[in-house]
Amino acid sequence: MKTYKIIPHTADFSFQIFGKDLEELFINSAFALIDIIFGEKLPEYSRLRKIKIKLKSSDQESLLIDWLREIHFQAIVEKQAVRKINYLTLKDSTISAEIEIQNTEKHPENEIKAITYSDIQVKEENSQFSFVVVCDV
Repeated sequence: MKTYKIIPHTADFSFQIFGKDLEELFINSAFALIDIIFGEKLPEYSRLRKIKIKLKSSDQESLLIDWLREIHFQAIVEKQAVRKINYLTLKDSTISAEIEIQNTEKHPENEIKAITYSDIQVKEENSQFSFVVVCDV
């Protein structure tokens, strides 16, 4: 199954994420964002650092945006790329996760300024979840 695709957008950057369930949708969204920011050929490093993330939002769409904003913050501000997700638990509008990140000095291939709330909606069709993300560039 395809995990994401780029969607042409006139002024911003947009992509659609896919998953068989909500947990997979969240996991795929983190790796898709890292691929888009740094390119798919991010070098592997042997030293990974574990961090825990816990977020609460008003609904699932907002939670997904907040999750992506945290991944974006780690990538752009902290210069850390998500390499592995050890666990991810969703309960109502709360996410708990442990991720492994690596330092990266690679210059971003795509300069994403922010993850937006534009056109947010989690959809379920044919036993597959999807979510469209629009980013300011």
